[in-house]
Amino acid sequence: MTSPSIRGVTTLLEVFDMPVSLAFYRALGCNVVAHWGETENEAEWDWVRLRLGGAELMLNTAHERDKRPTSQDAGRVKGHADTELFFACVDLDAVSESLRLNGITTPEPETTFYGTRRFCLRDPDGFLIWFQAPVSGDSLSKT
Repeated sequence: MTSPSIRGVTTLLEVFDMPVSLAFYRALGCNVVAHWGETENEAEWDWVRLRLGGAELMLNTAHERDKRPTSQDAGRVKGHADTELFFACVDLDAVSESLRLNGITTPEPETTFYGTRRFCLRDPDGFLIWFQAPVSGDSLSKT
């Protein structure tokens, strides 16, 4: 069987408040590469595609603006703990320092039994965001 020519995969996350989520992901270093909304006003965007290095991520509003509740559904946020994004990086300490300069507090990295150093953040919607690098720094193939 011949395998298809696949170039990548992009995750889509549904978010409660697009401006809050955009601010968080921009602080991570993401750039908006595409968006959909009726105006250039970011508060009215319903979908965005973000890029961080070679990784891409899409955000979509979970509710139409005129039907959005005043607060997040705690059960929905709790369920987001099942979704974890792992960003592979070469220099975890440099990533941590960059995030700190952008106002994000990063925890001390942990070293896993399988040879990576990593730390985890939680985005405004409860999704887990990991940054990880190989302990040796030689190759990302170990991650």
